[in-house]
Amino acid sequence: MKKLAKALVVLVLILVILVAVGLFAVDALAKAGLETGGSYALGVETTVEGLDLGLTSGDLAIEGLRIANPEGFSQPLLLEAGKFELALKPRTLLSKTIEMTKFELDGLDVHIEQRAMDNNVAKIMENLEKFESREDKGPGKKVQVGRIMIRNVRAHFYLLGALGQNEPITVRIPQIELEDVASDEAGGLMVAELVGKLVKAVIESVLTQSEGIVPDSFLKDLDANISGLKESVEKEVKGLMDRLGDQLLPGGKSP
Repeated sequence: MKKLAKALVVLVLILVILVAVGLFAVDALAKAGLETGGSYALGVETTVEGLDLGLTSGDLAIEGLRIANPEGFSQPLLLEAGKFELALKPRTLLSKTIEMTKFELDGLDVHIEQRAMDNNVAKIMENLEKFESREDKGPGKKVQVGRIMIRNVRAHFYLLGALGQNEPITVRIPQIELEDVASDEAGGLMVAELVGKLVKAVIESVLTQSEGIVPDSFLKDLDANISGLKESVEKEVKGLMDRLGDQLLPGGKSP
């Protein structure tokens, strides 16, 4: 009887260890997937300090998400997030698409920096436009999410190169709410796509809500720069498709 009891205790300990190792492995895989997806979409290093996923509850907490600035800028980061609180349907973890029922972030710092005739946001947008033109959206599962709530946003504008501003202009935005982020994709979005859409939506919202606080000339120049990049990338993609069509059609000519 005592031997049986000891055997049961040992079995329980083994199960506890296996569960703990399994949870650690899932957290590590999810963390790596988010970092890889973000870096792939934005073209800059994306890191996560910690991630904790409850397999039975579906609760997911992410802390210390940091997105680096492109090279050549004085600020090390483009974006630094506080704590993400997410909830997902546990049964969808084994499916191709993970369904999220909650997506909230408390605390977000965005650093927008002007350097002579260039700025970091335009660089990131250029990387995003190139990413969106690719067929390969990166590895991993897809994600479905409806409403995203971001609270306590601080946007820091560094205008030294443009206007001789010594200290950054900080704009505080109580909240940014995004609806139906993946509504146009019935099958969900890859993690890299979700990160790209989220960053783009945050930047666009920050620029809109900074009107009247940040000099109009800077915002107009930034908007023109981003629009110009978009048109340039669209022309490059169209030119590439035309060339491929010439090569693939009989006789090497387009219809």
